[in-house]
Amino acid sequence: MKKNTLIVCATLTLALLSTLATTAQNKERDWTAFSQKIDVGTQKKIKFKLTASVKVDAAGADGRAGLWARVDHKKRGMGFFENMANRPITSNEWTEYSIEGELDKKSAQLYFGGLIWGNGTFMFDNFKIYIENPKTGAYDYIPVENGSFEKPVLDGKIQGWPIGVTIHQNEKIKGYSFNLTNDAADQSKSLLVIGEGVKKNQRNYIGPLEGYSPQVGTLITMLNNLKERIEYTVGDLSQEELDYVLDEKANSIGALLAHLTATEKLYQIITFEQREPNDEEMAILNDAMELGELGRKNLQGKDVKKYLEEFTEARNTTMELLKEKDDEWLATVPEESSVSNFFSWFHVMEHQSSHLGQILLLKKRIPEHLDINIKAPKKID
Repeated sequence: MKKNTLIVCATLTLALLSTLATTAQNKERDWTAFSQKIDVGTQKKIKFKLTASVKVDAAGADGRAGLWARVDHKKRGMGFFENMANRPITSNEWTEYSIEGELDKKSAQLYFGGLIWGNGTFMFDNFKIYIENPKTGAYDYIPVENGSFEKPVLDGKIQGWPIGVTIHQNEKIKGYSFNLTNDAADQSKSLLVIGEGVKKNQRNYIGPLEGYSPQVGTLITMLNNLKERIEYTVGDLSQEELDYVLDEKANSIGALLAHLTATEKLYQIITFEQREPNDEEMAILNDAMELGELGRKNLQGKDVKKYLEEFTEARNTTMELLKEKDDEWLATVPEESSVSNFFSWFHVMEHQSSHLGQILLLKKRIPEHLDINIKAPKKID
């Protein structure tokens, strides 16, 4: 292996963090994370190890922490992944923890960082990465930018560590704050994460929801579960990737996101107002509803944040309107319709699912040269 090959690769990647990081919407969920990545490449299976010191003072049964590591493939997809969910950190004494994984010829990036669930105070320090030398079998140390958190936290942002599980964004999660503390396992500072007022998120829960009648609430939990899956799938895509069209018959991922938003707005009109959209409304929705040539021509140039903001705005409107309805309304078949309101919104849900499948396929077909984050990895000889 050429000396410092991986070190140079990691340094170049980390230098991009300040230009790639963008602030996401303020979200509400019961966990947060911080991350870095290094580009890696190898022609044979080799091992890596992530280590860090962690200390937890949980407030409630749900408070816990973990390290996490994920290997992304060159042509999309994921290899190794662990987040310590089956061995969470709850000790209030400084202890070093580790994750050991494997890289292979498909590997392109190694993402890693810290993960926090629930309420309490959570401290992290002394992150280190080691990667096996394929010639000697020994582990080479890879420097981690601000791994001991000696650099000040500025406006809630950790230098060198975007908040979230991708370097694309600094997520703002309600109830979590980031700072430094003098209570350190290494040198003089450590990262202090405080979770306060964080509510347990039942993201995988399907069933009645407070503030809604039973079946209406159940419908919303299903709609929102699919929406979260879509957001997760597209969240790391650049504008170029969103605009990419596979062939003359395909739609771009961006156009499909616009289509999902337009469909939701259409069914709001059909079910809540019990009418067909007028000409002015259709003029606004038409390109996204029709897709095809119109979509390829006109649905271009938006970043993922804008698409998801529009999708979220439409969903929030749906949820507000459904607060005024009950299970009897769901079962009602409106005049001049052959289906119930429940069936209409079931269609919106399965429509999301169908297009999620398309998006997953299209994402795998995006050429590597379009992706500012998937670059040809440095080869480990």
